[in-house]
Amino acid sequence: MARPITYDPDQALDRAMDLFWARGYREVSVDDLVQSTGLNRHSLYGHYGSKYGLAKEALRRYCEESIKRVHDVLVEPGTPTERLRRFMRLHGADCPDPWFANSMDRGCFALRMATEMRKEHPEISSMVEGGMSTLLADIADVIREGQEQAEFRNGGSPESMAVVVYSAWLAALLLPPDHQIEDAILSVLH
Repeated sequence: MARPITYDPDQALDRAMDLFWARGYREVSVDDLVQSTGLNRHSLYGHYGSKYGLAKEALRRYCEESIKRVHDVLVEPGTPTERLRRFMRLHGADCPDPWFANSMDRGCFALRMATEMRKEHPEISSMVEGGMSTLLADIADVIREGQEQAEFRNGGSPESMAVVVYSAWLAALLLPPDHQIEDAILSVLH
């Protein structure tokens, strides 16, 4: 008979993500994870297989949650410009979403993991690239809609313009928070 779970799996995963986010994959030991998450070694290895398995699951959770939140913002009612402005504000000083406000303080967890682990674990980069592809497709859909409604100029492919918008959104994590980036990016579309 299997032992009952004595920890909260969601909370354990959130704590593991926080630890990897703060210190990086290489700097976190299994002992650190056991102490921080409430998992014992048996549970960690039994459920996730390894420290790497736990990190991969934390990244999967982060990517899924980020994609869902961005998608929700991009499909809310409003003009394409309004929806892209709300998207850009997810990395702004007045970010209304606590999930993304956390990124303003710590950077993007997915990029941190992909950068640190890409040589030893190329599948991590593939996970992040898959998430980025989904986000780019959602942004391109909004741009396409704006072009069809003559709100945005029709001079470039929605997919190429989505890369510019997404890149600027990521750059906002590095630059002082203000809305000049937002206005500059939106002016490229008009």
